[in-house]
Amino acid sequence: MLPDSVETIGMSAFNRCSSLSELTLPNGLTQIPVCMLADCSNLQEIRLPDSVRTIGCCSFSGCGSLKQIYFPRNVEDIATENFDSCPQLSKFEVASDNPSFREIDGALYSNDGEILVCVPPNYPNECFVVPSHVCEIGDFAFFSSLTIANIVIPDTVRRIGYCAFVSDRIQEIKIPKSVVEIAYDQCVGSIALREEDEESGETDIVSVFSGCPSLTKIE
Repeated sequence: MLPDSVETIGMSAFNRCSSLSELTLPNGLTQIPVCMLADCSNLQEIRLPDSVRTIGCCSFSGCGSLKQIYFPRNVEDIATENFDSCPQLSKFEVASDNPSFREIDGALYSNDGEILVCVPPNYPNECFVVPSHVCEIGDFAFFSSLTIANIVIPDTVRRIGYCAFVSDRIQEIKIPKSVVEIAYDQCVGSIALREEDEESGETDIVSVFSGCPSLTKIE
């Protein structure tokens, strides 16, 4: 346990502390910096205080023993690529009074449910059906998923974020006509897949996915 007198922690402060299994952070800490706990392979439990507002990129990357993480009420910004190489992480939990995020069936969403922010790498099902209240699939949403093979996207979704589907496991993605923007690099090396014709309202395929070795079907 770190004392409450600690107000800031530097980047990569606990990086590769392979014997660290549990950590309680001090009240008053507002930021989890970049790579703070990266590659802490035996970390099983992390307690974030209510004071934390932002979580930097790759803060938990490589935490191979971490099974779940709880986001307290004041967290308002969670950077991408935070849960790469977290093979046991199967669930996110969010404080019920957090105004920025919410948890639905273990996955992380914006509080209004319109953005799918992140699906844990060890999600307990092979098929993920994106809920109909979602309008956007966020950057890195399925990044390094270890279990999901099939993704079904409803016709409420209009945008798919950067590197949303970078995973060796994903085999099939069903993309509806409602999607008008797909950010560059869905799988490594890909470019924007669709662009909307402003006059006709039609959406045309302008490129293809590449670098997803298990992907066999896109509808």
